[in-house]
Amino acid sequence: MSETKLNEFEKYFIRKALQAAIEQAERDVLVAESAGKRSIYAPGYFTMVGTEIINKVDSKAVKKPERLMKNTKYNGWANYATWRIFDDNLSSIDFDYKVTAEGLKEIVIDIVLSNFEMQRGSHLVEEYAELYINTVDFDDIAVAINFGIK
Repeated sequence: MSETKLNEFEKYFIRKALQAAIEQAERDVLVAESAGKRSIYAPGYFTMVGTEIINKVDSKAVKKPERLMKNTKYNGWANYATWRIFDDNLSSIDFDYKVTAEGLKEIVIDIVLSNFEMQRGSHLVEEYAELYINTVDFDDIAVAINFGIK
């Protein structure tokens, strides 16, 4: 069975929601204690459990090797286009095999242009999409995907 992976936005959203819930639960424990009530949870319990849950969320995220996170320009990727193409088109694919930059580019072109229908005889939209795709560092994405695949 394939494992679900989260893109960066999903990870961010879940982490923020968990952090808010942890903070609220910790406040509730302190309020109960200050009112003289006995809580079944000790202060710090939700922080401890919540941190474990956040670590699980992080483990479901598509991660890049730390060495690639250095000297990069956009969210750990070579450039905005690389991040955007990965996040929008490739992050939800559960690759269980080594990939190549060329293979990834073919996948992206197929995804992006599969629903393209030329209208009024102009290839302008298709050409703009291909120009954008050509700015992507597919080698960067391939290294990140292949990291951890045996």
